[in-house]
Amino acid sequence: MVDAAKKAHFSAERPCSVHQNILNKYRLASYARAVGFPVTNVDSAPSGRGHGNALDTNTKDLIQDFFERDDNSRLTSGKKQTATKNKIKKQKRLLHDTVVNMHEKFCAENPTNCISYAAFARLRPFWVRLPTSKDRDTCMCKRHANVQLMADKLFQLGVVDFKNCEDALQQMQICCDENDKVCMMRESSVCQDKHISFKESAARDDSFVVWSEWTTSTHEYQKDGQTKSTKLTSTSMKHGSVKEPITSA
Repeated sequence: MVDAAKKAHFSAERPCSVHQNILNKYRLASYARAVGFPVTNVDSAPSGRGHGNALDTNTKDLIQDFFERDDNSRLTSGKKQTATKNKIKKQKRLLHDTVVNMHEKFCAENPTNCISYAAFARLRPFWVRLPTSKDRDTCMCKRHANVQLMADKLFQLGVVDFKNCEDALQQMQICCDENDKVCMMRESSVCQDKHISFKESAARDDSFVVWSEWTTSTHEYQKDGQTKSTKLTSTSMKHGSVKEPITSA
């Protein structure tokens, strides 16, 4: 009985079909319709069941609105600072922080819509970018970046327990009030003598280390037979003992 069922199953005539894209490729779509040949069309196919882990529209909208908030990114002012994808042109926005920190902030603000870091990074709008060296048009951005680069190196060496500079203000209570200008400028009598706690042996460590630093240099070039100069901001490698970045910090 089983053999008879298999034989009937495989011997039954089934209408074969060809996808419309293949027929269009060889310019046979009109001929196929004329002779009544079955054509498969993706648009006419029944829609299947969505993926069980698919994100809802509300979460996607929350992520896009989160990235476009002024406290998370800033809008560029240049006419040519745009990004285009699938014929959609948008003005670029530059993030104020890393995507990792943005993910932590999003999950803290939206605990019911918290998703994985991979999904969060994938849903970042294409016009929201991380700032590069050419986007650093103010010296303040460069100074803040240099402090963070030194903090990254000291954390890698195990000299400090914090990875982000903002964490030092909270964990070590260096400033009594982050929103007070007097306190942040180290002019407060309450906390002006507080300092970052380093590993005890680091102050005596003469080991050779290398770290990165943003520097601005003058670059000369020739144009129309004249020598002109411009300032370029780029990363350079600094080297010295462990004591040097500690003194700079």
